[in-house]
Amino acid sequence: MTESVIKDMEIHAELSNRVIKTPGILLREARQAQNLKYEDVAKQIHLSVQWVKNLEKDNYSQAPALIYVRGYLRAYARCIGLIPEEIMAAFDALALNKEFERIKAREEKPVKHQAVPVISRSTRMITRKTIRWITFFALSILMILIGIWWHEKKHFILQIQSVMVPSQELLLKETAKKSKLPETSTTKNKMIFSGIDH
Repeated sequence: MTESVIKDMEIHAELSNRVIKTPGILLREARQAQNLKYEDVAKQIHLSVQWVKNLEKDNYSQAPALIYVRGYLRAYARCIGLIPEEIMAAFDALALNKEFERIKAREEKPVKHQAVPVISRSTRMITRKTIRWITFFALSILMILIGIWWHEKKHFILQIQSVMVPSQELLLKETAKKSKLPETSTTKNKMIFSGIDH
C-alpha cells in the first residue's frame, strides 16, 4: 500500500470515530462539567426543566417555531459560559429547517374558514356620511326649535308686560281722574253756590 492510501484510511477512521456533537450534547457536557442541575439552568434562563431536558436531547418538537429554539439555545449557552455562535453552528449543521416545517405542517390542523361578509370601504364611508348628515339635520332642527321657543318666550313676556303697563297706566289715569273729579265738582259747586252761573 502506498503512503497516500494509508493516510486516507487514517483520516477516514479518525472522522468516523468522531461523533458529531449536536447542540444538546455540547450543552449537556458543559452543564455537567459545572455540576449544575437542570433546575439551576432552567431558573437562570426562565424555562421549564422539561425544556432544558428537551434542548439537551435535541428534541425541538414542542417548539412553536425554530426561532424560539434558536433563542433558547443562545440563552442556555450564555448561561453556562459557552460561546453562543458555536452552539448555533452545531444547530445549523443539523439542517432542521425543512424537517421542522414538515413536522409542524403535519401537526397543524386545517382551519375551516367561515365566509365573512366583506363590507367595502365605500359602503362604510357612505354609512358614516349618512350618519353625519342625519346628526347635522337633527341638531339643526333642535336649534330651530330652541330658537322658536326662545322667541315665543320673549314675545310672551313682552305681551304680559304690555298688558301690565297699560293697566298700570289706566289705573294711574283713573286715579288721576278720580282725584280731578272732586276738584272739578267742587269748583263747579263753588260756582253754583256762589250764585254765578256759567
